[in-house]
Amino acid sequence: VAKTSYSLLHYKSLVACEEDASCCSQSLFMGWKCWGWGAPELGRLTGRVFDINTSGLSGGEAFEYSLLSFHESLSRDVLTILSVDEHIFHEPSLLRIVLSCLALYQTISETSLDHEVSKSQKMDEKLLDEQLSVIINTQNSAIIQILLEICLPFVEEDSLIAIENRKAICQYIHRVFIKNTILVKLVHFQGYNPKLIKCLVDNVPAMHICREWLPELLSQPDPKTRSFAVLLAGHIAHKWPLKETEKLVNLALHRVREAASSDDRTSLREMIPILPIMAATFPRTGLEGAVPVAEQTVKILVQIKFDTSTAEDEEEKLDGLIDEAMTAIMERVLLLQGVAV
Repeated sequence: VAKTSYSLLHYKSLVACEEDASCCSQSLFMGWKCWGWGAPELGRLTGRVFDINTSGLSGGEAFEYSLLSFHESLSRDVLTILSVDEHIFHEPSLLRIVLSCLALYQTISETSLDHEVSKSQKMDEKLLDEQLSVIINTQNSAIIQILLEICLPFVEEDSLIAIENRKAICQYIHRVFIKNTILVKLVHFQGYNPKLIKCLVDNVPAMHICREWLPELLSQPDPKTRSFAVLLAGHIAHKWPLKETEKLVNLALHRVREAASSDDRTSLREMIPILPIMAATFPRTGLEGAVPVAEQTVKILVQIKFDTSTAEDEEEKLDGLIDEAMTAIMERVLLLQGVAV
């Protein structure tokens, strides 16, 4: 708040010295720079995203009106902050600025929504709270989904910039998840690109919350959702190898067997790569006398290899995944730790 107030005072002093309206845009850019928005792409955000009519106003009045209109527009539509040029997201310093602004206006938006909903006198208080919660959760889940899309290109890169960008986005997501844990479940039931699962589990500590409702996600009827849940369960268990997560892995392996029995090749191609990770996480243990996870994974791979009926080209792809998974299990578990199959 103090920084913003200082910026506003600086804006006014700049505009007071600029009677010519043509200099207002330059003052505006200097204002953004004072706030930390030094890049031309961010400086042009107002002109590209919003159509602010300042005709009939003097330079100083036009500038102040533009600033306030810009602020109000962002407060009403927080997602606009993420509509900047995509090149900005590839520069860590600019990405952090955008995320800082996003956090600020996310809070302002929630406060404004709370104020607007509370003014309604015709609805029950409990119903008002539920309505407010739905609106805020919908907005925040949309923000998370957009951030995940922004993060996706950085997952497959190992450059310092990609690592820094991943870290910044994941830190932001963690703060949002911790503030409202319902969002963790909402975002995962909505789903996202499976390539992001490991990145989130490794960099978002709040992902441990997934353990509470993963059995429900694994029980969803949609095969694509179940495949997503199997991958999530494997990475969650690998990050937090507990009895609780071992139960999740056993349930996930049951879903893999179901996919093999139903000859669901699409799901199998997605789920097979997680089996070595599950095996390495629980190489020797079995729940209450059950077969150890490592042994289960090998048997499942053998079942898939000999029981599924596929076209020749599909069979080659599936066999390749099976061979890679079997080799990984041998390297990670069987040969190194002496687990018998």
